Amino acid sequence: MRHADGKVKTKITIGITTFNDYSLVDSLLESIFYFTDNVGSDDIGIVINDDGSKIQFKTELYKVIEKYQARKNHVYLIDNYVNQGITKAWNNLSNFFDSEYIILLNNDIMVTRYWLKSMIYFLENNRCCSASLPCWYVRDDIFKNITPKFMDRWIVQIVDPITKEVLRNQPVHYVEVNENRPGRVMCPAGMLFGFTKEMYNLIGGFDESTRQFYNESQFGTDGARMGYSSYALPFPHCYHIWSYTFKNNKEELQPSKQMQLDREAYIKKFNGDIRKEDPNNPHPRYMPHIPPNELKWLSHDVEETFFSKDDRVHSKKFATFKENTYQETPEDVASAGRV
Repeated sequence: MRHADGKVKTKITIGITTFNDYSLVDSLLESIFYFTDNVGSDDIGIVINDDGSKIQFKTELYKVIEKYQARKNHVYLIDNYVNQGITKAWNNLSNFFDSEYIILLNNDIMVTRYWLKSMIYFLENNRCCSASLPCWYVRDDIFKNITPKFMDRWIVQIVDPITKEVLRNQPVHYVEVNENRPGRVMCPAGMLFGFTKEMYNLIGGFDESTRQFYNESQFGTDGARMGYSSYALPFPHCYHIWSYTFKNNKEELQPSKQMQLDREAYIKKFNGDIRKEDPNNPHPRYMPHIPPNELKWLSHDVEETFFSKDDRVHSKKFATFKENTYQETPEDVASAGRV
């Protein structure tokens, strides 16, 4: 097995955090291999940080990673023997390869078609701190039943991440074509987001005064006060289990206690919480002063092909992508500055 053994040069780092799990990592890696263009190229490096899992999980995780190491170069493991927290893991992952772009994912994600193309296109063409992809939320057991190459056979139930209320049932390959543009946000969504190594170095990496929470908020707020907005991209949606690791490891990770400690660290640094009711919320302090940008991004499109069969003309529609541009206005800036 290839463990951390020195810096390799790649264009893109795909970094994955995991704790006391191997099956979700397997599903995520399978979806990455299935839906990522040119995944076998040496331009893409994949590194997994196991953050101090129990031995029974580590043993199975080693088997999972060896399976994918047999399929491509530059698949590595960072193996922590004690839990160091997500913030430390994100720094480990961000510094593992010598890369231009860094994409970080939770283990409880399943990516979909064009996920990496959309993120890299945006980071290549826009002035920003970071960018995150939208997600549909599903219950835990769905990842154990879906294999990406057989996704056309499945209907998946989408739920509200908080209430778990069923929103709808949809084909796993469902395409939501919309005209939404990237939205200005101070903080990216931490389950699946990316940034350039240049921005990471400018900010100074992830602030390890937080351990499990507020880490993407620290990163995004640091970027905002330097004049860089983050963006929530509209395309494509991936699949996500809400807070799988914390829910299944409450005794070891003590998420409620750690949330309070990390909140205190954030408030100490920025003199305010990101909660709407906090009068010292740093969001309106920084976001209204970031100048408008000309945005370039990818969105879904649908193409139709025609073919002859049995002396008749048939058609088939398939999802693809298109390029979009938009010049932000002062009102966009002002709107993003309101909490």
